[in-house]
Amino acid sequence: MHPQRELDLLAARKRGLQMRIAERRAACAREIGELVRPLATVDRVVGTWRRVAPVASVAAVPASIAFTQFVLPRLHGARKLLRWAPVALKAARVVSGFLRK
Repeated sequence: MHPQRELDLLAARKRGLQMRIAERRAACAREIGELVRPLATVDRVVGTWRRVAPVASVAAVPASIAFTQFVLPRLHGARKLLRWAPVALKAARVVSGFLRK
């Protein structure tokens, strides 16, 4: 059998190790909380969009009609910009596709 002094030293080392393990667990939990925070924000945004998307798709048609009838006539030159917007967006996608390769 081990003498009592060795057993006491082992018990003290064990308590020290248990304290270090507890400190590291707490530090890991804090760091994981910081890492997950942006993911929680993204999850809330996705959830909100899923609730709003059906209403937004229905409201898009009347909103676009109102925009073209009431807002565009007051903006000089905006019709030309909006007419070429699909072409510009397609060109930007093609160029970005080439740049990625």
